[in-house]
Amino acid sequence: MHISNRAKTAKELSRSQNPVWWLITEQHGARSLETRYLELGKSCSTSPGGHPWEQVVYVTKGWGVLRSGGKDHEIVEGDVIHIQSGEDHQFLNPWEDAMGLLVVMPAKTESLFRRK
Repeated sequence: MHISNRAKTAKELSRSQNPVWWLITEQHGARSLETRYLELGKSCSTSPGGHPWEQVVYVTKGWGVLRSGGKDHEIVEGDVIHIQSGEDHQFLNPWEDAMGLLVVMPAKTESLFRRK
């Protein structure tokens, strides 16, 4: 077992320049899943696109927009989102307050998101 706390985890910048905290990874003994916390500030977004794995995203604070399949979907604190493998998507925060996202995805994907 491993317990992570965002306040005790080093903050990094994602490729889209958003703060990200890698909470549970292979380094912590996770063999099949990884968990990261992503925060989108005012007028920030993730990079558009998809990937060959599914993921689950929990909106921990704020609200924003999930763009997928050519449509914009309003998302709010408490929403849980399942994104299929290969599904193009982008999270956007057009508002003043930060939006927090807890993302669970397959193990060994962390390196694809880290800045090089």
